Amino acid sequence: MPAGGCSAHSSVENQLFRGSECQGLTNERGAICKPGMKYRRVMLNNHAPQALAFRDLIVRDMETNATAVSHHSKYNEFGYVFTAATARSYWVHWDIPYRVDPVRFTMHKMDVLNPDGWLYIQSKHVQPAVSFAINGVEQDPLLALPDPLNSTSGTVYYSRT
Repeated sequence: MPAGGCSAHSSVENQLFRGSECQGLTNERGAICKPGMKYRRVMLNNHAPQALAFRDLIVRDMETNATAVSHHSKYNEFGYVFTAATARSYWVHWDIPYRVDPVRFTMHKMDVLNPDGWLYIQSKHVQPAVSFAINGVEQDPLLALPDPLNSTSGTVYYSRT
């Protein structure tokens, strides 16, 4: 068990653990991360179109370009699960030989997210959407998302505290 406030995580097919923050175990199947690092489990399902069904999900750190692979599983409610460090931006896309943009996906059963434990999960599209909804509120895709530390839950962010 990690000592002194450290945390242990699976690092199987996951390069999102930065070397300055975590040490890989000799079997390359785990990582011990320094105290103070916050990680959240993210579950994603209800993805469409059908061309994405059963494909591996690629999670990419927008700052370092490091990736994690999450395999589709019926045990994750026919979706995916991955672990990501908080206060970072990630791009999710599918391992498919041609470009298919998601038209929807759902993040569900989120771990508790405190104001300092935010994550940006984004998808990219060839054509920008005219608008999109977060918690039922229409958003302008040309405007930057508001700062999560200065927004209240239910406006444009989900906070389960």
